[in-house]
Amino acid sequence: MVTPNEKVVYTVDDIMEILSVKRTTVHKWIKEGELKAVKIGRMLRIPKEFYDEFMRKNIIDKKR
Repeated sequence: MVTPNEKVVYTVDDIMEILSVKRTTVHKWIKEGELKAVKIGRMLRIPKEFYDEFMRKNIIDKKR
């Protein structure tokens, strides 16, 4: 369970699993600026806020 002070952060693998896409797809989205990510050392992390924004723009808005 996540407490209010904890931030949810996804890995590229998490996004791959959640959206059932390939690693190259996630990296393409990040490279093109569609999915924002933060680089920590050599690893990419996607804060939940960035994931939610991506979903709103690409899933919800495209249904309208």
